Amino acid sequence: MRHKVSGFRLGRNSGQRTALLRNLSSDLITRGYIVTTLQKARFAQRFVEKAITGAKKDRLYIKRRWAATLTGVAFLKLINEIAPGFEKRQSGYTRIIKAGVRRGDAAQTARLEILTPDKIIAPAKLTASKKPKKKPLPVA
Repeated sequence: MRHKVSGFRLGRNSGQRTALLRNLSSDLITRGYIVTTLQKARFAQRFVEKAITGAKKDRLYIKRRWAATLTGVAFLKLINEIAPGFEKRQSGYTRIIKAGVRRGDAAQTARLEILTPDKIIAPAKLTASKKPKKKPLPVA
């Protein structure tokens, strides 16, 4: 029985899993998306969701934790660009889209991507809702 057993092992030891998680999450944050197997996408999604939630809080110990885990470019992008865009959102920063099977070993592949931040979406809605002013009719 699998009581109190959680997480993904992915056929690796703990050091290899940690390195894989750091590489997947850093690539996801810097590029905005990654294409990998479905299990690895689910493995990285949990970590990245927690990273974005933690980066929204302005706490020094949280920033130090993510700075030690992610690469430098990924950490700066997380703190300066991604986290401020999701201030009003509680969760659901990423999504997984299934992409079919891989040809070599028939593994299920998926695309893990970060959603568009709320700050970028809001100005587009404001500009689209403006109505043109009506011109007054000429008096004869």
